[in-house]
Amino acid sequence: MAFRSTRFVSLLKTATSVIRSRSLRLHESVSKHGPVIFASIATATTVVSFSFCVSREKSVRLSFLIPRVNASDGREASDGTKRRRSYRETRFREFASCEFRGERFMTPRDFLESLANEEPAARIGVRKLDEEQVELMLKQTPPLKQKSSDLFRKIYENGLVSYPEYLFLITALTKPRRQFQIAFLMFDQDGNGIVDKDEFQAIQRVVSKDGAHKNEHFVRTSLLVHFFGLKGHGKLDYPSFANFIDNLQEEVLFMQFQEVSHGLPKLSEVQFAQLLIQDSRLKDDEKRDYLSKAKQRVQTNSGITFPQFLEFNDFLNDLDDFIVALRLYTFAKQPVTQEEFQRAAKASMGSYLDPHVVNVVFEIFDNDGDGRLSQEEFIEVMQGRVRRKFKSRDTAIVKDWSSFKVCLRNEMKGE
Repeated sequence: MAFRSTRFVSLLKTATSVIRSRSLRLHESVSKHGPVIFASIATATTVVSFSFCVSREKSVRLSFLIPRVNASDGREASDGTKRRRSYRETRFREFASCEFRGERFMTPRDFLESLANEEPAARIGVRKLDEEQVELMLKQTPPLKQKSSDLFRKIYENGLVSYPEYLFLITALTKPRRQFQIAFLMFDQDGNGIVDKDEFQAIQRVVSKDGAHKNEHFVRTSLLVHFFGLKGHGKLDYPSFANFIDNLQEEVLFMQFQEVSHGLPKLSEVQFAQLLIQDSRLKDDEKRDYLSKAKQRVQTNSGITFPQFLEFNDFLNDLDDFIVALRLYTFAKQPVTQEEFQRAAKASMGSYLDPHVVNVVFEIFDNDGDGRLSQEEFIEVMQGRVRRKFKSRDTAIVKDWSSFKVCLRNEMKGE
């Protein structure tokens, strides 16, 4: 959709002004990582201008922060046409085991299973809930102040997760914290550093097509009760919001760690290698070659603890920044030393990685045994790891970016 030049420029200036003014409030926290955060703010400005160009609504859509996917459960649109379900919506419905007021919902158990399994567990039909059952469920949701690192495992089948929340949660697992800091500022409409329930529900309008959901139709879910209490009068500040995301990531990773380690406190080095490559686009014979390489080359058997595994996944959440830093230190596509790798890791995440973990990574991705890591192969495989089986992300971004370029070209032509 093309806008008139004056309108487009006006909206872009407004969006830039909002980002710049609100970023000043973060001056103290940003000072430690100035260049990285500056780049994030610039990215956010681009995101907002992109959103204005492709959106038919006046509200800002954070297209790269929260995936913008139809949340209509496949019902008819306002013009009577059928909406085609996306990959993620289809997957949500496959795992969602509950129905309330005619809408499908996941339980926390369903959500965890959707991350760990290709197919949902066998079940008999969909569980239809009434008002009393939902109320009993929500009363079991612990408050935010408890800072639970096992929230979803704790309430398990006694909770509700809506489709827009599902999109939000899987995004939280793959995005760096600073991008959620930008998102939080955008949802904080009055700029007081605190988000109330109505502001937070803007997330659901963002991920719903054409603003189909209105506030009065929102069902109270476990996430809303966790953040704002049973009556919805609570407030959410950014530290609590960030802590929730950290705990969610840790909970899902712990579940994955326990599955592969068979409940033991450490992964073997080969099991760690298996986790790194299992979600990549490598062919089966290529995966076998990597695992064989790990078995032959890794001489120690000290294992990988969960804190080491967690730290490496924190590093992967900053993979884009690591790639930029690495290419500043080295020539593109050239193998890198462990020292260069660690320098880039510190630049992107603020600290060095565990030396043993880095050594194992080098043994896996060192093609000819010269002590240098194949940069391009490592990055490609790790990007597959970051996606965590949500493989529709790449094509969606490419499609949106192509739409943006078409819109921008038309705008420049005055069409």
